[in-house]
Amino acid sequence: MPVHSRVFPVYCHRHRARAAAFVAFVAFVVGGIPSAHADEPARTNLEVMTDLSRATVGQLYAGFASKLAGRSVRLKPYATNEEYQFVTNVFTRVLAQQGVTVYPPVAAGPGAAADSAGAGWVLEYQVMSFTLSYPKIYRAHLIGGKRVKRRADVHILGTLSGGAGGAVAWVGDASQEASDQFSFDELGRVEEGTFQFTRPGVPSSGWGKYVEPVVVTGIIVGLVYLFFSNQSDS
Repeated sequence: MPVHSRVFPVYCHRHRARAAAFVAFVAFVVGGIPSAHADEPARTNLEVMTDLSRATVGQLYAGFASKLAGRSVRLKPYATNEEYQFVTNVFTRVLAQQGVTVYPPVAAGPGAAADSAGAGWVLEYQVMSFTLSYPKIYRAHLIGGKRVKRRADVHILGTLSGGAGGAVAWVGDASQEASDQFSFDELGRVEEGTFQFTRPGVPSSGWGKYVEPVVVTGIIVGLVYLFFSNQSDS
């Protein structure tokens, strides 16, 4: 058998292996190693804050439940802004689910009269922390979809008072926090809702958004040049 007939298949196999390796490397640079499971849809910001608020209120209720003895509660928020309106709704739902009769909130603010007519107890609460933020937006690979890191926390201080002179029967606080990440492409859906806190604002990428495409393009061109240069030298 002529020598060239034995060398040619080996030569083609070698180049096919190089080409496959090059394609795999570029694929890794562009999108990384594909995950065995696709990402599940991210929870919306409203869902995240609702879950944290419910868990926090649930902890508070566990602390003063024994004091209620079946008596009703009138809510007294420390303020009336959007966050307090949201938390007040959560308090109302959680307490109602526990069979507690909940009366509408009294006038908010420090020093406001705690008119407990018709209610056995007055539950005053102050939202110490109610934050949702995106600490970082990044790319896991040189080219590919962006990821958004999300962090949220809720911290509420509560005071239960009632009886003669409105004596304080219980004071406590509770908090919950969560952190996760999701695809930047889901941002629009994640921020759905009428509350302003569901749209905390996206960090600016600064000069990175202009420099990154240039750098990535240069890397890819360099890889292609090295690959074909290697072929011509073989």
